Amino acid sequence: MISFGMMIIISGFITLFFNQHHLLKLLLCFEFMYMGILCLGLFFFCGYENMTGLMMFLLLIVCEASMGLSLMVYMVGYYGNEKMKILSTIFC
Repeated sequence: MISFGMMIIISGFITLFFNQHHLLKLLLCFEFMYMGILCLGLFFFCGYENMTGLMMFLLLIVCEASMGLSLMVYMVGYYGNEKMKILSTIFC
């Protein structure tokens, strides 16, 4: 189970490294890495009865995903697409 969680996290990092053009792909890579961290957390805390930390982590994941999607919707409405190249040209 530890190797499965680490494999998910590493594949999320690799995908994040190669897909840096679209915001939606970046958000999906982050969620994939969070899923790997959650798998590791479930493995380490499976014997404990109090899993408040994992529930707080899930709450953090949901809040991060909703903020990312709302920023993407704002960006599509304001700039016309969700490519990351637009953000780098705006600040230059």
